[in-house]
Amino acid sequence: MIKLSSSNCKSLLVVFCFVISGAKRNTASALIDCTIVSKAAQDFDADRVSACDHFAGMSHEAYLNWYEDFAVDSNYPNQIYLTGSDPNKPENGAAIHWKVDDEYVYLAVAARATGWLAFGISESGGMTGTDMVLFTASRPDELIDAYTNDERFPQTDDCASDWEMVSSNVDLEGGFIMFETKRLLDTNDPQDKPIVNDASTFMPHHRVIAAWGDSEEVGYHGLNRARGSIRFYGSGDEEATFKAAMERSAEG
Repeated sequence: MIKLSSSNCKSLLVVFCFVISGAKRNTASALIDCTIVSKAAQDFDADRVSACDHFAGMSHEAYLNWYEDFAVDSNYPNQIYLTGSDPNKPENGAAIHWKVDDEYVYLAVAARATGWLAFGISESGGMTGTDMVLFTASRPDELIDAYTNDERFPQTDDCASDWEMVSSNVDLEGGFIMFETKRLLDTNDPQDKPIVNDASTFMPHHRVIAAWGDSEEVGYHGLNRARGSIRFYGSGDEEATFKAAMERSAEG
């Protein structure tokens, strides 16, 4: 169950309101060619855009338009698609795009939803002990910084609001929510999860979760949830990350 509750902290600031609204388009992307064969085919073309395969490649024009309009590929070199919990609907999931620099992690998150979308850095891969950011379509200029404890429902982290809004795009006709955000790698907030350098394959991944829904307020997600793991200092391609780590080790 996703349900919001306030913690006992008394900070005044809960959300950030720096939004750049994306232009809505109803046609398929003019620049992304999704007719190139998939990676599974023998004649795979390396020029194929990975985003074409997200959401099982089904009715995801709104996502592709956002991907193109906001230059997601060039702004976020790393990406992963987290398949939702309904095995009969691989098209329901969450696309996570990210990059890091010396201070911040930058995220772009998309899901097939019209009401709300949540992303979290999880302690164990579930709801318990998760640092979360919540977005609702009804308030497109706001993000809610939240966390969960043993009660497994989000509480507003009003000790500090560390997730900053970069932009949001809600396409109700296309059925997608997309938002961009950034956060300090280490906020020094006990309710946040620090993001450490996990480029080495000897370091564990960061476990992440996502949930989404069509209700106006954040609520029960049912099977609209996904979980996975990310190397924030990797590429989303575990084989490539491993090779890069071996090359760094060989160089001394």
